[in-house]
Amino acid sequence: MATTLYDTFDIQVGDRYSSRAVIAAGGKALVCLTGVYTLATLADPDNDFAALSQPVALVRGRLRFAVARSAGAPVGVDVYGTAPSGHGFQLYNAKAGTPSQVRIDLGNPNSQVVAPFSFATGVVASVVDTGLDFVTGMLVGPYVYADVKVIDATETIDFGLLASESGGDEDGFCALLDVATAGVIRPTWISTTTAGALIKQSQDSAAVFTPRPHVINATAVSLTYTLTSGSDTAAGRLVLPTYVATTG
Repeated sequence: MATTLYDTFDIQVGDRYSSRAVIAAGGKALVCLTGVYTLATLADPDNDFAALSQPVALVRGRLRFAVARSAGAPVGVDVYGTAPSGHGFQLYNAKAGTPSQVRIDLGNPNSQVVAPFSFATGVVASVVDTGLDFVTGMLVGPYVYADVKVIDATETIDFGLLASESGGDEDGFCALLDVATAGVIRPTWISTTTAGALIKQSQDSAAVFTPRPHVINATAVSLTYTLTSGSDTAAGRLVLPTYVATTG
C-alpha cells in the first residue's frame, strides 16, 4: 500500500509593527488549495494525520494543519481567517516548510474579512455557514462585494449572518447578487436593491436607501452565504470591509 505524503503548514498570526505573536484566545481559518474556492481536505499533523475539520480554530494565534500531496508533488494553499481581535487575514499560495507568520495591524481598526464561496460547498439553495465569525462590537460594511472567479449564468448569491443566531439575517449583507459576471460585483442601493437590510437605511417612501455599517451584536456573528438552486459552477470570494476596536 502506498504511503500518503503530507505537507505540514505552521502559521502564526502576529502584529505587523511589534512583530509579536498574537496569543489571545479565539480566531478561525479556512483553507483551500491555491486558486480553488472549495475547502481543502486537511489532516492533523499532531494527531497521526487524522482528519481535521474546517474551520480550523487558532490556538494562541497559531494554525497547524497538513495537506496530502497531489501525485507526490508539494501543494500550495490559500488561507482565509479571522484573528482573535476580529481583524481579517489572508495568505495566498502559501507553501509548507519553516514556520511562517501572517501579520495584522492591531493598531489599525480598518480590516477586511474574506471568505471563499463555491457551489460545491454544502448544498445549493441551503445556507452555508462559512465558519468565520465576527467579534461583538465591530462594524461590517457597508461596501461589501463578491469577487466572482467562476461565473454561473442566471444564478445569484445571498450573504449575511446566520438566522438561527438572534439578530441574524442570511441576506442581510447582499440579497440576490448576480454571479453571472466575473470580477467584483457590488450591491445596488436604489430601485431593485441588492444591498441587504443590515447595511442600508431607507431615506424616503420611494425606496431610496443609503449605506450604513452593521454593528455586530453578541449573538449574530456567523458569516453565511446561500447560492440559488441552479448553481453548478459559481465560485469566488466574499469581501467584507470591517472596523474593529484597536489593541495596539
